[in-house]
Amino acid sequence: MIDIKEKYMCDGCHACYSVCPKDAINMEIDDEGFWYPKVDNTKCVDCNKCEKVCPILNKTEVKSLKKAYACYNLDEDIRVKSSSGGIFTILASEIIKDDGVVFGAKFDKDFNVVHDYVEDIDGLSKFRGSKYVQSNIGDSFRQAKKFLDGGRKVLFCGTPCQIGGLKSYLNKDYDNLVTVDLICHGVPSPMIWKRYINELGDGKKLSAMTFRDKSKGWNSGVLKYRFEDGSEINEEYGESLYIKGFIKNCFLRSSCYNCNFKTLDRGSDFTLGDFWGIEEIIPEIDKKSGVSLIMIHTKKAQDLFNGLNKNMYYEEVDINKSIVFNTCAIESVKNEKREDFFRILKDNTLEESIDKTIVEEVDKVGLVSRVKGKIKQPLLHCYNNLYDLYIELSYRKYELTNILVKKINIMTIDESIEYLIKNKCSLSRFGDGEMKLILGNRISFQKYDSKLSKRLKEVLQSNEENHRVGLPNVFKSLRKYDEKAARYWKRHIWKYGHLWFELTDKNKRYINSFISRCYMIFIKKDKCEKQFKNIKQLWNNKDLVIIEGEQSRLGIGNDLFENTKSISRILGPKRDAFDVYDKLLNYVKENVSKEKLILLALGPTATVLAYDLYKLGYHAVDIGHIDIEYEWFLSNAKDKIAIKNKYVGEAKGGMDVEDLDLEYYKKQIIAKIID
Repeated sequence: MIDIKEKYMCDGCHACYSVCPKDAINMEIDDEGFWYPKVDNTKCVDCNKCEKVCPILNKTEVKSLKKAYACYNLDEDIRVKSSSGGIFTILASEIIKDDGVVFGAKFDKDFNVVHDYVEDIDGLSKFRGSKYVQSNIGDSFRQAKKFLDGGRKVLFCGTPCQIGGLKSYLNKDYDNLVTVDLICHGVPSPMIWKRYINELGDGKKLSAMTFRDKSKGWNSGVLKYRFEDGSEINEEYGESLYIKGFIKNCFLRSSCYNCNFKTLDRGSDFTLGDFWGIEEIIPEIDKKSGVSLIMIHTKKAQDLFNGLNKNMYYEEVDINKSIVFNTCAIESVKNEKREDFFRILKDNTLEESIDKTIVEEVDKVGLVSRVKGKIKQPLLHCYNNLYDLYIELSYRKYELTNILVKKINIMTIDESIEYLIKNKCSLSRFGDGEMKLILGNRISFQKYDSKLSKRLKEVLQSNEENHRVGLPNVFKSLRKYDEKAARYWKRHIWKYGHLWFELTDKNKRYINSFISRCYMIFIKKDKCEKQFKNIKQLWNNKDLVIIEGEQSRLGIGNDLFENTKSISRILGPKRDAFDVYDKLLNYVKENVSKEKLILLALGPTATVLAYDLYKLGYHAVDIGHIDIEYEWFLSNAKDKIAIKNKYVGEAKGGMDVEDLDLEYYKKQIIAKIID
């Protein structure tokens, strides 16, 4: 039977309580306010299931994929109401949409933190936001098992030790289970929390509470308390005695000081947390409302992440960089003040106890934090330099390979435009996104689809008479591109270069896919005006059909297509267009004359569609970003900026697009195929 002799050997996960076939174990609260198992000897049958299920007594070795992303929810309202970037809501919503169940921590009516489950998206709001208290698991493990055995999908979110307890209790892998743990500092005592809000409100009953109100920004959180009499108390995060006691590790569970789950090799599918230090890794990221760090540990998690809806910004980061300012992911907290605190608490109020325990540290906390930051920043800078050197050397390897061994032959932009006009050939362009999808990853506006991946590979390796494939001209030299673009492509080739060289034909000469990106990424822009003028000849005096995303609006507000005879438009989805691929293809077959020129701007879907339309006898050109690049050229833009009334996924604020009330534009739309 389970017998806790040393409290640090129990994390209170409730696995032993949950597994007992005779209900002989109760979780009782000790004098510090934490749950520990207590065995009723009159009911115990010595089956030892409680010992066998303990995740601390029975450690398991796991290996993680060790992939990490910086990301945030594009729904600003959800992002603001969440602790970090609002990514949990996206994950959980996907499960619920598939008739799943989501478990997480919430406040009950008395503001105890308890685990519960919801079966609808609206219910997720109760799990949103930080709760700096150990939650009571109760019967959640048993409930989750019941759902799982019934065939329903379950997402279970908790601290790493709670996920460890759940996995140990279940004792088998469930394909329909997704587990999410958190980057956990440590769990404070529920008793201390209740005493704090009681003393703070002078006995008044709490009616609402937020641990991390972000109205002043992600880094300037405020604790907000509202009481039933209508009064409110707001505490600055850095001035709250409860938070100071939490940060100084005064009243955390004993097991938190020697945590068995502080590792990158976790038993969960995902790890979520605030991405502190993100400004050192991605300086340009929009971090005002919070950024999430999400770690991917399993193939199941990667597949789910790849298939998420595109209501999020994300960028992959090096996992070792991600933990420089998030050391709680791998390091247990220090037992700095715990014994002093609980000794002082015996004869004082809670606020007095916290104050007396850390009073000498109050002025030091900010200083220490700043000093640690100043130490970590140069360390991260050094790491970044070494990492960049490694990337640079990797790129040089591919560059030499391209020059000396397996040359990928790509035309210049001018040669490409001339070739397309002269030969009237169809075109499918490939870039970084298409290669990511081939490899099994997702991109910002297209979820991974195995069929799409296979079709892209087919098109890339095709060899049709009057259909050409476009490739990014980045394999020989990057000197002509600006620093940001060069850095990006170096990293891309480091990761995907082997595929480019494996899947391309060294005996072919490819179109330069940058014919539609001929402005922004180049250092010298003196050729741009001529290139835009020349490419317009492709559709000069032509009846034009544009297949584009719903809010792309190519040529609207500029003169890009003023030399055409006529324009018709077929609108597809602005994200995940491949979902309606067959509908788009069939509509064109049934309604569009083969005498017309078809221009496509629909991401990777356009790459495949241009190929299939060519085989059906159409002249189809995947023109991609040409309109946005033209807009930037006309504006003399130095950075990727939002364009009014046009969807620009690459620019800050570019996805917030209004309806367009232009009669001539509406008349051009012959079909809208968005679902």
